[in-house]
Amino acid sequence: MKIPADMKAKTIDEAQAMSLTAAQIRHNVEDRQDRGLEHKEVSLIIADDLDDAANSYLILSEIPARGVGGEFVQMTGDKSSVICPPREKIDRVNIEASMNRLELASKNGVLSMALDTAEAIGASNAAEQMIAHQMAVAHRTSLDLIAEAGNTRDPIERCRLINTASKLMDICQ
Repeated sequence: MKIPADMKAKTIDEAQAMSLTAAQIRHNVEDRQDRGLEHKEVSLIIADDLDDAANSYLILSEIPARGVGGEFVQMTGDKSSVICPPREKIDRVNIEASMNRLELASKNGVLSMALDTAEAIGASNAAEQMIAHQMAVAHRTSLDLIAEAGNTRDPIERCRLINTASKLMDICQ
C-alpha cells in the first residue's frame, strides 16, 4: 500500500500503512547504529508525522452509538436502536469491522438471528459478536441441511447431510 503524498489518509488501508511504516522507521532507528544523530532525529520526526496522519483519520472525534447486539448503528435524527455502553477506544477500524460483520450476516441470511444471538449472550466485544454471528450461521445451516436430508431419497446422501448438520450442531454447543 502506498502512502499518499499529501500525508492524509483517505482509507483505513492507507492509515494502517502509515502506522506500519512509522513502526518500521522506529524499528530501523533503534536497530541501526551506523547512522548519525541527525538522521535518527529526522527519521523519528517522519515516523511521528506518519502516526499523527494515521491517527487523525482512524481516531474518531465522537463515539458512535451501539445498537442491538452491540453493533454500531447509523444515527438517523434522534432515533436509533437500543444503545449499548461504548468501549473506551473506538476508531474507524472498529466501525468498518462492525459493518463487515453485519454485511456478512446479511449475506448468509441470518442478520436478525445474529443480532438477536449477540444481544441474548450480552456480547460486549468484537470477538463475542463474531462468535454469536458464527453460531447463528451454523444454526441456520444445520437446520437447512436437516430439512434437505428429509427431502432426499438417497440414503447415502441423507446420512452425509445429517452427519454434516450434526457436526455444525456440535460446534454451536
